[in-house]
Amino acid sequence: MTVEGAARRSALEEGRATSVELGRRARARLDDRRERIEDQLERIPQSLPERAVMQRWVRIALVALLVLCAGLVIAGFANGTLRSLESLQQFVGSLGLYGPVVYIVLVAAQCIFPIIPGGIGIVAGPVLFGPWLGFLFNWIGISLGSFGAFWIARHFGMGIIERIFPAPLVGKFQEWTDRPGFTRLFAVAILLPVAPDDLLCYLAGTTRVRFSTYALIIVTCKPWTLAVYSFGLMAALQGIASWLG
Repeated sequence: MTVEGAARRSALEEGRATSVELGRRARARLDDRRERIEDQLERIPQSLPERAVMQRWVRIALVALLVLCAGLVIAGFANGTLRSLESLQQFVGSLGLYGPVVYIVLVAAQCIFPIIPGGIGIVAGPVLFGPWLGFLFNWIGISLGSFGAFWIARHFGMGIIERIFPAPLVGKFQEWTDRPGFTRLFAVAILLPVAPDDLLCYLAGTTRVRFSTYALIIVTCKPWTLAVYSFGLMAALQGIASWLG
């Protein structure tokens, strides 16, 4: 055998050995992956009951939240606290140091169970606490209420939305959720007062929008409208007071 032939044979044998080794490693990886998948599949039945129990408790907590907010709003409306700006101011002002906490809870509750004009609560904040604190308390309350509305809709779907809001209004804005650019449209609607924010927050919960994206929109877009209410209202009141002398 010539030197060239021997070198070629040696190269072929080396290549064959390399191929065998690569094949062995590939089979080992596949066997390891198969074992891990089988192990995960065996754990699924054990984790399902725990997951079902957790989901059930989450649903119970969300129902309790909705009932609590409905009770607060209905009670406030029935006893006159939420019927007018003056009555809300008097009620919150009478609570002293607990006033801001109660005010934030009422604003959040009204977002979750919106049966009264939201402007009453938003306008009361700057009047009661000044423009900066009023703006902050409104921001916190509306953000918390919007988060609650999202999760309620995500767990209970359109059924709960149709029980809270009028059917014609739901039908009108439900079309928004079918559009490819719903996330951008939702952000614009929250940034500008062009649509019912409370309903859109619920509808967002029925879409594929991630909660992190939704929360970012609420936290970053809502303050601009609230700033107009807070600082614009105080400027208007100061202008009226100056004009009246």
